[in-house]
Parts: sequence; C-alpha cells; structure tokens
Amino acid sequence: MVATVMCESGGRQYNESGGVVMGKVTPDMGVMQISLKHHKENAERLGYDLTQTEDNVAYGRLLYDEAKARGVDPMTPWYCAHKSHLALLR
Repeated sequence: MVATVMCESGGRQYNESGGVVMGKVTPDMGVMQISLKHHKENAERLGYDLTQTEDNVAYGRLLYDEAKARGVDPMTPWYCAHKSHLALLR
C-alpha cells in the first residue's frame, strides 16, 4: 500500500494550499487517488469521507482487498502503481 500511496500522490492527502490532492486529469481524490467517478457514491454510502486521510486509505484498502478476493491484480485500481507493478513482473 505504501508504494501505491507514493506512486499515486507522492504520499500527500493535502496540497500546499491545504486542499485535498486531486488528480491532474481525472477526478481522483486524496492520498490513494480514489476515483470519484467510480467510487464517490459507494464510499459515502459506507460512511467514508474521502477528504480525510484515514478514510481515504481505509477505502483504498477496501478496494485492494476486494480486487484480491476476486483474483484480480490488487494494483489494478491504481494506474500508476499498476503500471509499476507490471514492469516488475516482466
């Protein structure tokens, strides 16, 4: 998970202005760069506040565990980390 956090957000939940780190191209939020397009509603329904570091990481862990349980590479939800992980497997 640490590699994912570092690859996706540089380990930061908040930017220099104090706002939550957002994706440069897509609406991804926080230290785990959770896709708001795909996960905002579910995260809120489950009680996660993705603007908060602890909840952002906890929801990211949930996605990781769900992918692993389905037999999918758990890095798949994170493009940056997934790309790095695939390079290591080659």
